[in-house]
Amino acid sequence: VWHRLFGQDVTLWGPTHLMMITGAVLSIVAIGMLQVEGERAYGPAKNAAQRWRRFASRVTIPMAFLIAGSLYLGEWDWGVQQYLMVWQPLLLASVAGFALVFARQWIGRPGGAIYAAVGYTGARLIVNAIVGYGFGQTMPTLPLFIAEALVVEAVFLIPALRKGTLLPVVAAGVGIGTIGFAAQYGWTQIAMPTPWTTELLGNGIPMAIVGGIAGSMLGMLFAIAMRGKLALVPQRRPYAAAAGIALLACAGIAANQNYAPGGMVTTTISGAHQVRGAIGTGPDDGPIRHATITVRFQNPADAVGAHYVSTVAWQGGGLVSDDMEKIGDGVYRTDKAIPLGGKWKTIVRVQIGRRLMAVPVELPADPAIPVGAHVNPGTETQQLRTELKLMQRERKPDVPATLWTPAIVGVLGTMTLFAFGLAFAAARIGLRTKREPRTLTADAAAGSGDAPRGTRQGFGPAGGPSVAHSPSDR
Repeated sequence: VWHRLFGQDVTLWGPTHLMMITGAVLSIVAIGMLQVEGERAYGPAKNAAQRWRRFASRVTIPMAFLIAGSLYLGEWDWGVQQYLMVWQPLLLASVAGFALVFARQWIGRPGGAIYAAVGYTGARLIVNAIVGYGFGQTMPTLPLFIAEALVVEAVFLIPALRKGTLLPVVAAGVGIGTIGFAAQYGWTQIAMPTPWTTELLGNGIPMAIVGGIAGSMLGMLFAIAMRGKLALVPQRRPYAAAAGIALLACAGIAANQNYAPGGMVTTTISGAHQVRGAIGTGPDDGPIRHATITVRFQNPADAVGAHYVSTVAWQGGGLVSDDMEKIGDGVYRTDKAIPLGGKWKTIVRVQIGRRLMAVPVELPADPAIPVGAHVNPGTETQQLRTELKLMQRERKPDVPATLWTPAIVGVLGTMTLFAFGLAFAAARIGLRTKREPRTLTADAAAGSGDAPRGTRQGFGPAGGPSVAHSPSDR
């Protein structure tokens, strides 16, 4: 229905796509709560095998949060991000903060965050291998969370930082937003199709710090709920509200794009050689060829402060993304073969400040939209325009706001109701616990999840500690 109304949405962040991804993330919340309810109903593990299965499940849940949360970053994994680069450090820090602090707290032993990060890395590598080698499709890269996991583990090994609820959250969030940011910066230079540049530092680090703290706060609260200790945090509602408001504020800042056009650029095709005949339906299909593409800014000052200048080709049987090399003042060139012709859509794109702009190199005709072909004669001078017109050619341009706005609100409202419903259920699980014959140690009751050697901790016969009771239980 959505596509019939608004056309094909080829961005991963289309409203209906976001609802599917968010549904995947929130379903993991439900799985964790089902596990807690099952443990409470069954009672303590009766043998080593059961204890091992419970431990493995506690590792799997935060690992799944990393996997599902990283789906939000899929466009960056392929180098076809259609949103400002500052989203990437914000999302990385938020996902890492939530999943890794939750892992450390719920697993309740040193190494919990590392277990989750390593498990995530292994699972993503297997999926990438299946995509690339099994199905023969374009293999994405993947973000790593090892550095962030080490930061979280270090925070919870320092006794002074484990006191109270807020201090370890802030320390973990700041560490994720600084040390984790530095590690991600280095990883993008090695593996990511669009490496970070120094232009990202000014707004990327503050956003990563805020996202790291907010995500860590929500991860901590969810872990406390799963451990049945939510009654020990009387400020839980202000904490959750502050974290949610902070994330929404960061999202609002990151979403503030400038759609104004840019300056003039000249694109030149060189070294083109035919690869094979084109198989397509467009009237202007020609031979598929590989080429080197050079782009020259008519005013070199227009390129100052560019987060990236890249070439992207897609829909011709794969995806090719190339971060262009700067070879002169305002001049950039591809360093890999770029496909042209057939069904390939090839454009040059750039982010300068808050503007995402692009020019077409070659685009096939598409009678279904309908739109004609764009063919570069070899050298072509054009004005940079908002890349939305090129990256999402299939989107209908004439949809009235009276239809678009209610549809967006409906999708976001559905996601919001789902999230609030699960949050309400998590609060009930965190507050409704039964009395146990033993009490927690002072250290565990403080929320660190670590108990002295030789003591039992975590989940008793009812799956929760004796220190938290709901009014109905009393």
